[in-house]
Amino acid sequence: MSAVSALGTVGGAEAEAGLLQAMDDPELFDTALWSLSSLGTPGGRQAIRDAATGDDPTRRAAALGALGSDRSTAARDLLVGALQDDDGSVVSTALNQLQMQGSSVAASAVAELLLSLPEDGEDPFGVRWQAANTLQSIGGGAARDHQELIASILQGGWGDSSWPEPVWGGEEPVWGG
Repeated sequence: MSAVSALGTVGGAEAEAGLLQAMDDPELFDTALWSLSSLGTPGGRQAIRDAATGDDPTRRAAALGALGSDRSTAARDLLVGALQDDDGSVVSTALNQLQMQGSSVAASAVAELLLSLPEDGEDPFGVRWQAANTLQSIGGGAARDHQELIASILQGGWGDSSWPEPVWGGEEPVWGG
């Protein structure tokens, strides 16, 4: 266990201060982020929320992932806001966290995202499929209102991200043949 991880298990004001400082180091950021999440202090939760709105999409996605245990309105609002992010990995992470939280309050925002995504086009993170799956999982009125769209997307697979169909040419399949 690294020293940064250990701080998350020790707790206390000194541990929080050390983890906040470790977030500035690119090599320690992820460990510090998850340790702060485990620590669960108000200052740690705020640092994670701040990272979720930073300039680096990789750090934004990681911070949104760490928000999964934060059921506050502020965290939910950050996750919903991240549905409009330009980076697909950030949107994908936000959808995943909203689905895990089962936030019916967020269902209309997920439905809006789903309706805004083009049917055809590049979707390397499978955001369209994931949005349909998230909305179906959350359920409620927004899911009922869009049940036909959800079904058509989920039955169609991942779009550009799906595995190609195998072409059988002997003993082993040849992918994408």
